[in-house]
Amino acid sequence: MERKIVEAIPIRDQVVEIIREMILNGELEPEQQLSERQLGRELHVSTTPIKEAFRILQSEGLLYSVPRKGSFVSEFSKRNVLQTVYIRGVLEGVAAYFACQNITDHEIDIMEKALTRSGKFILKKKVDSEVVRGIETQNALFHSTLRNASQNSHLIGLIENMRSIDKTIRQVSLRRDTEEQIRAHKEHLGIFEAMKARNGKEAEALMNAHVRRVGNYVVENNKE
Repeated sequence: MERKIVEAIPIRDQVVEIIREMILNGELEPEQQLSERQLGRELHVSTTPIKEAFRILQSEGLLYSVPRKGSFVSEFSKRNVLQTVYIRGVLEGVAAYFACQNITDHEIDIMEKALTRSGKFILKKKVDSEVVRGIETQNALFHSTLRNASQNSHLIGLIENMRSIDKTIRQVSLRRDTEEQIRAHKEHLGIFEAMKARNGKEAEALMNAHVRRVGNYVVENNKE
């Protein structure tokens, strides 16, 4: 499938997203060696953003480097993804706990509006690419607003790095199941009510459980 780089988004970020998707959907196989020049030709970019993308993907565990040989695709398994998701669940729960101590009325308003918009997308009868993007965008806004309210930059960085690993298979799986979208939305509503009440312990528990449950669903419904 031909992939195009657009000007509006940093080239490195686009290259990371493209290679990550190629790994997670099986287009690039485990232990396959990657060529910076070949990928550069295919994506019509120089090797500089390719090198930068490789470093980021190595930090995510999707690639590994062998001295004097190059970069290779890591072995990808359900177990690896689940381990990442479970760790992320704990971290996002902690972020929710801290956020309850710091969240502003403005941030509460942003989260509430994101939930309202995502709810409207879910109710649409036809689930097309626009609806999927809409749900994903509003869900991302909900989670990012909550994380930022924790006011802990180190914690935010760790979570965002982990979320990127399972992002692609999460999108592919969730777009196939309206019932799962509804379940996730109801869980978001519960988390929001805990945030609104500034109940840190409940928000932490609900967020951890939500991330783990969605992660299990995604892994079990992803075709390897």
